[in-house]
Amino acid sequence: MSEQLAHNYSQPRHQVHVTNNDNHEVSNSRGLFLLQETERIRGIAHIAGAAIEWTYERPEVIEDEVPLIGLHGFCGVKSSYREFRSQVAQRGKPAITYRPARSRGYLGDVDINNVRDPGKLLSQAAWAVMRDIKKSTGDTTFDASGHSMGGYTLTRLAKHKPEHLRTAIYVGSVGLDDHSVPQMLGRAVRFIQDELRPSGLISGTENRRIALEGLHYIVRNPLRTATEGLNAAGCSLKHEIPLIRAQGIKTAALQFELDTFFPTASVTEESSHLFDHYQVLENPTAKHIAPQILASEVAEAHINILKKLHP
Repeated sequence: MSEQLAHNYSQPRHQVHVTNNDNHEVSNSRGLFLLQETERIRGIAHIAGAAIEWTYERPEVIEDEVPLIGLHGFCGVKSSYREFRSQVAQRGKPAITYRPARSRGYLGDVDINNVRDPGKLLSQAAWAVMRDIKKSTGDTTFDASGHSMGGYTLTRLAKHKPEHLRTAIYVGSVGLDDHSVPQMLGRAVRFIQDELRPSGLISGTENRRIALEGLHYIVRNPLRTATEGLNAAGCSLKHEIPLIRAQGIKTAALQFELDTFFPTASVTEESSHLFDHYQVLENPTAKHIAPQILASEVAEAHINILKKLHP
């Protein structure tokens, strides 16, 4: 079985698959010019009727044993974060991605409480993956990186499970500048026109899987998709960051120079002082989907941030 590459900038890999005693699929891969060989373990976590597929990628030589779990953005499918995960692992740090939890079963889909609180399943899914990996690998503490809407998920996770988080990294996150739902709708149009379409991320044979998974994300539960989007568009996280730091969790924000959704200038002015570490990835192509297009640079930034927070 071969794994489709995350985007056109990925390097080719050769894979061999085996199965361990926990019925988790394991593969080894070595690509062209990789920093080091990595091993992937796959499993399925269950929470409140939802099944969440996850992948844990660990390096041959571990330099930082605390795994990094990536919390996806709105309509952010697992395959679009694959290269970022691999780049982190190739730098000596275990890394995790997982598929979005779209459903708790059809009765759960129409439960008004789930519609009122779309973030509940988001944070529960992340915790379910962490708990499942804990059983599989023995890891009890995690670093977490929340991209875009993933920043909202990260905040809820940090509030409810602070004892399992060492670091919370907000990556081009929602809620760090004052934005309204109408403003976000306008930004979404510009994002599609100026960033998503030119990137080629959802076009071409190699990226077809990303496009299909994104479509499934929307149509599997359109009501949930709409409430997630509205919730992310209207949320503010600025008052939450000091509370997370008070729990003993180190915090950081990584912004992108030309982010279409969350302009760096306004985020810097309004929220840079809230974090233990604040950083802007200065690159003329660093936009909102930098984790997909500039996976290597974003991974390197994560590693450097973690070294500064945990010397």
